[in-house]
Amino acid sequence: MKKELAKLLSEYKETEKGLELGLEYVDEKDYGKGKLEIVKMIIADLEKVLEA
Repeated sequence: MKKELAKLLSEYKETEKGLELGLEYVDEKDYGKGKLEIVKMIIADLEKVLEA
C-alpha cells in the first residue's frame, strides 16, 4: 500500500507543477489558486501518511 501512496504522491506533485505553470494563463486566478491549495493539502497529507 505504501508503494501505491508514493505513486499517488508523485502524481499529485506533477499536478501541482502543472497548475503552478498554468496559473498565469487562467482568467479566474482565485479559482486556480484554490485548486492549487487543495492539491498542496493532499500532498501534505500523503507525505504525513508516508512518514508514519
